Amino acid sequence: MICVAFGFEHNKSNFRLQSLWKQMLDYYTENIAALSTLFAGMPEVLAHLQENKIKWGIVTNKPERLAHQLLDELKLSPPGNCVIGGDTLAAKKPAPEPLLLACRLLDADPPASVYVGDDPRDVIAGKHAGMKTVAASYGYHTPDNPPDAWGADWIIDNAIELIDIIKG
Repeated sequence: MICVAFGFEHNKSNFRLQSLWKQMLDYYTENIAALSTLFAGMPEVLAHLQENKIKWGIVTNKPERLAHQLLDELKLSPPGNCVIGGDTLAAKKPAPEPLLLACRLLDADPPASVYVGDDPRDVIAGKHAGMKTVAASYGYHTPDNPPDAWGADWIIDNAIELIDIIKG
């Protein structure tokens, strides 16, 4: 993000880049849930998962401590607290390892699991993990990178559509 915004080459030894990264993380940490809300339909999806005792977790490239902080502030907690961050393992999405770890923690079979994301990396990671994939058109992707180009098994426009996918 910082590299794109300021036109830097990605170089971890760049002092200015590291300084800006730290400033951005400090600001984000202090304001993590200031404008955060669940996407439309997500409260109903979470209620459906709970009512039907369906296990779920979160795999994000966000640092794990920040993912937990955001979830705490939103008063959300996946079963078994299955939250895998971008720094939980050496590899992060689009590598499949974080998704496979989540499946192990949830005692879930990857081919019987569904991974939902709003970025091509999510679909790539899910496919490489052997999961079914859902591309969320309502997420944070850019207009020049449409979800219908990612090769997901499903594309949804509202989180509520996940319930039908889960039901099969």
